[in-house]
Amino acid sequence: MSTTSKAAGQIAPADWTTAKTIKCTARCYSTSYTGRFHGSTYFDGTSASSLAPYIKPKLTITSLFIMGNFSDKFAAASGNNLIEEIQACCDGSSYTVSSGTYTTENVTGLQLGTASHVKINGSAITYTPPTNAKYLFYNFRFMVNPRDNNSHSGHSSYKLHVGGTEITAARNHFSTNYHPSYGHGIMLFDMGFVFDLTAAANDVANGKFSDWTDAREIKVTGRCYSTSTYLVEWNANKWRDGTGTSSSTEWTRPMLTLKATK
Repeated sequence: MSTTSKAAGQIAPADWTTAKTIKCTARCYSTSYTGRFHGSTYFDGTSASSLAPYIKPKLTITSLFIMGNFSDKFAAASGNNLIEEIQACCDGSSYTVSSGTYTTENVTGLQLGTASHVKINGSAITYTPPTNAKYLFYNFRFMVNPRDNNSHSGHSSYKLHVGGTEITAARNHFSTNYHPSYGHGIMLFDMGFVFDLTAAANDVANGKFSDWTDAREIKVTGRCYSTSTYLVEWNANKWRDGTGTSSSTEWTRPMLTLKATK
């Protein structure tokens, strides 16, 4: 690339010709406000004193180009590592790609969480990776809504499964700031993972596969911390467009993404 101009704090493409380390740093506000990274207290109904399970972080690097001479900025199609991609609303539609035709679940309303793990509607899809795929990215984006405006923080835990086996490295937990009377923490939540299809031996707990050549169901399950004060609804939105606590809860359709790369 020939781009050399840059603003303060930026690196021009012409400067970045060697390997550079990219990292994030963080600190607590003070020792009175300590926090943990890559952990989740209260997972699966455990107490605050329980050891928080380790949750692996996820890293994404996307290389973008400044528009100029089109042929200079974009590589030929042969240089693209993407084999196929599905981005879908979970409305029962079918999508045909190189490895086959896949149909999403048809979500038609909100779903109430329970105190035990259940499949979250919209998350399941049965998929066969292309024969030349090395990695598979899966992401399920859905709305989490603390129920009835008084479910406090919306404590809820989530697991990812392939072929009926849990990917323990993908465990996640949702929670917002605790309040004894109100729960306004309604937000989109992502359950995603990158599966390694090149492993010498199966290590399903860590999302590594040596034999994924057939159709296997991928799905997300979730549960409330408890059903007494921490109920949640999935694919739901209580406060949309200025409505109040007495108004009916609207449901929202989740989104599903699959990307197979080589």
